[in-house]
Amino acid sequence: YPINQTTQNVATLYAMWEQNCNGGGLYCTIASMSKGTQTADDLKATITIPTSADRTQDTSNSGVYEYDASVFGTSSDASNDYAIYYYRGVLENSVGSYGSDGSAVTYPNYVKLSNNTCWRIVRTTGSGGVKMIYNGTYGATTAGSCANAMTNTSDYSGTYDNANIRTNSAFNSDPSNSKGIVGVGYTFNSNYKTTTTDTTYSTLFGTNSASAANTTNSTIKTAVDNWYSSNLSSYASKLETSAGYCNDRTLGTSMSWTSPVADNTSIQRPYGTQDSGFTEYYFGAYARTYNSRQKPTLTCTRGNADLYTTSAASNGNKRLTYPVALLTADEANFAGSCPSGSRYSGTSHANAFLRSGSNFWLLSPSYRNSLGSVGGLYVGSGGYVVGSGVSLAYGVRPAVSLNPGMVITSGNGTATDPWEVDYPTMDVTMQDFTASMCQTNASNGPVYVRDVRDGQEYTVRYINGACWMTSNLRFTETTLSSSTSNVASTYTDASPYTINQNKSASAWKSLASDSVCKGASNTVDNTSYQCMQEGVDDNNNATVWYNYAGATAGTITGTSNSTAATYDICPKNWHLPTSTEINGFDGTNNGNATYAASTQFAPVYGGDYYSGSLSSASTRGNWWSATAYGTTSRYGLRYYSSKLYSGSNYYYDRLSGLYVRCVRSS
Repeated sequence: YPINQTTQNVATLYAMWEQNCNGGGLYCTIASMSKGTQTADDLKATITIPTSADRTQDTSNSGVYEYDASVFGTSSDASNDYAIYYYRGVLENSVGSYGSDGSAVTYPNYVKLSNNTCWRIVRTTGSGGVKMIYNGTYGATTAGSCANAMTNTSDYSGTYDNANIRTNSAFNSDPSNSKGIVGVGYTFNSNYKTTTTDTTYSTLFGTNSASAANTTNSTIKTAVDNWYSSNLSSYASKLETSAGYCNDRTLGTSMSWTSPVADNTSIQRPYGTQDSGFTEYYFGAYARTYNSRQKPTLTCTRGNADLYTTSAASNGNKRLTYPVALLTADEANFAGSCPSGSRYSGTSHANAFLRSGSNFWLLSPSYRNSLGSVGGLYVGSGGYVVGSGVSLAYGVRPAVSLNPGMVITSGNGTATDPWEVDYPTMDVTMQDFTASMCQTNASNGPVYVRDVRDGQEYTVRYINGACWMTSNLRFTETTLSSSTSNVASTYTDASPYTINQNKSASAWKSLASDSVCKGASNTVDNTSYQCMQEGVDDNNNATVWYNYAGATAGTITGTSNSTAATYDICPKNWHLPTSTEINGFDGTNNGNATYAASTQFAPVYGGDYYSGSLSSASTRGNWWSATAYGTTSRYGLRYYSSKLYSGSNYYYDRLSGLYVRCVRSS
């Protein structure tokens, strides 16, 4: 029916996007390529190379398959709300179209992040994320491509420019660990005894309900963490913190070895000496790789001890410093990187997409032999899975998982045109973006929303029951209207940011250069001027620092003012968070924020201004709250040493220049 706009209200309708496979997204693109559920018989290809007659799938034996939990075990992902799909490479004993050189890829799985790092998709996660393995930097070996350049395609020994972040790292290089079995741990207990001859298996790596004293980082974990900190920390808000990485240290069972095979409950001799030599142990992933009676799995049996997760996850041991680790041997086997050796006629997997022309470590332990040496599994240069001593130097290829809700912004997933991904942009302004919209659309990951005042886009996310900006406010306009800003009335003064007695100022004052902003003395004049400084944070993202008069639109000034800020420069329907809201976001009793809160908030370093100088630009980030600590200071939120500290712990002089992030009003 027609609407009479002079007598009836007119409603504005906005698109509301949810995570499903009708509205696009990287997860949904992968799901749409599925060929159906793969059975145990089909998976013979990842254990033994079959003949063409053995195959029940297509003759190329490649593509995207659905993970069948009833066959392969329930996933150890924090959530199993979404079906898991995995990429399966061609397993023919010939060089072909699915190789690491990236040519003619039928089932695309290349991703390029905004920092020009390249990745290959391995599988999706149960929460709708996408797990990937590092594949080098864009254009490093082939101009305009994420491929690893292969210089010899005539046989399996073709040389690649490898995709490793390091080519010479031991899994664990501590000499004492080479015969101590703890060397297979991604983290381990460095206080183990070398002379104990009778102890329980559970005490070695922690019981199934706790990871005990396994706090010492392995050599390879240190290498991965250092690389992440230097190269990927700016991407933290787009990575899935609940993803798990299984360092499965259960012992292999149902294996026909001549040595004693231990179970996972009885008393064993996991380290120390014996008159007749060391007891040999073969770990679970080794058994699943080399014993035809076993199958790969995404289950992590000792999940609370061996499943490496960040403190943000609802499961696992929470031992990860960052949301990054390595692929497991099981994931490599699902991808088609079968074992090497005499089980089939070839020794290489020319078309396994994990093949990079060099050896690289996996997260899965392999064995301890009768001499006491311990080993781990790795992907060999030919694309196969094999074991070797943990002290040997191989390549390192980190694995990460993209957050659910990431959408493809460009590309077709091939090496020469990789997918680029980002959060979706909501077709609604910040001013009209309600808390309900935020909960519906931004619970699993941020979305972009536009500030109608200046067209700037910000990421926002639903965190702990509230809708938060997850990027810093960059508003620098000199006009505030009550129709678009959180102010009482529209400012019509020629100098709207100096609404108090200092009406001579015509624009923002500089925190770095203007004498009135340097805070040499705490006077009425100094605390009345609205001061800001544009620049970039530690991740080279545009940002703005504000003094408190600027952050509150000139409403909190003077040398003695303990009034809570009601109005500020946030968009209409948003506000500076109170100390209560900050503490609620923190989720602790006046202590460190959880890694979950820290990552979801996407904090950044960038320092703070005082007396005209920027301090701690690469080690600290600070945000204003609306709550007074005293007459000249305000509570704030601090980011330091990769942790958020609540507003009950930190407060700042109102002359300081800090960041602003707004929270959606109810």
